[in-house]
Amino acid sequence: MKNSTRFLGALGVLVLYFIGTTGCDPNAFGPTQQMTSSDAVGTETQTPSAIIMGSFNIQVFGRAKIGKSDVTNILVDVARRFDILAIQELRSTDQSIIPRFLEMINADGSKFRSVVGPRQGYTISTEQYVYIYDSEKIQLMGEPYVAPDPQGLIHRSPLVAHFRCLHLPPDQAFTFTLLNIHVDPDQVPTESAVLADVIARVRQTHPYEDDFILLGDVNSPPRFFQSYRWFDNQYPVVADEWQTKTAQNLNRDNIVFNAGNTREFLNQSGVMNLMLEYNLSVENALQVSDHLPVWAVFSAAEAQPARMVQEDPNVMR
Repeated sequence: MKNSTRFLGALGVLVLYFIGTTGCDPNAFGPTQQMTSSDAVGTETQTPSAIIMGSFNIQVFGRAKIGKSDVTNILVDVARRFDILAIQELRSTDQSIIPRFLEMINADGSKFRSVVGPRQGYTISTEQYVYIYDSEKIQLMGEPYVAPDPQGLIHRSPLVAHFRCLHLPPDQAFTFTLLNIHVDPDQVPTESAVLADVIARVRQTHPYEDDFILLGDVNSPPRFFQSYRWFDNQYPVVADEWQTKTAQNLNRDNIVFNAGNTREFLNQSGVMNLMLEYNLSVENALQVSDHLPVWAVFSAAEAQPARMVQEDPNVMR
């Protein structure tokens, strides 16, 4: 994101377009703006006052994929567009994959760091969760850990990590706890049901934190998982009708939180369309991943307690 400059400008143009052509209040369109062109994510909000958070299932991420320069160049560019990116499906047993990936990302002078979780899974297809974050804007707080799942009902329990935004006094900076998840496609109802208890245990571990954000490949659209109520006032930033699979046929990825607590969300989110962004055919985009990155923008400043009122997220839409 170091060389991007157009995100807020593009959003402003979009809003002005709606006002000029419809005469409507842009707020009537709801809090989220799905932007999938080259003026979408990371092109850019890059200011000290906001951070871009994303999630990307990089299908079967390993030596074969990182060895393809055309694919790797896109993955590197995608990673640089986010201040923090949760990655799913690191499959390779070669533990040099993420260090090599970071080296490529930082070749332009960036200072990204990573968090890599332990290998998880009950089948031969074990995976690791990863966080890539810009250490000039975000600081890792404490030791990441795998969320407790005493009954062992989740094949790959979420990787939990606590972060704080930089460039603000500690008592004013946005702090947040992320839960990186890849719900098993063959166990969606079971794992979706268990997640509420898993998240509740994580919340008990961080009694002074109010911002818990689940992000990743939940393998279902909001119309399915909303009934499981992982959070009070549950709010998915990726709308039900948006497509997050590269084939543009399914909604599987999201960023979900308690809308009453996480007032730092700046009502900007979407799906990054790799085909439009990099002028790719669907076939070539599938070489990168069968999923598209999803994203949301948050204030780098902690919301004031007085603003943390309970609110029905359905009204916000």
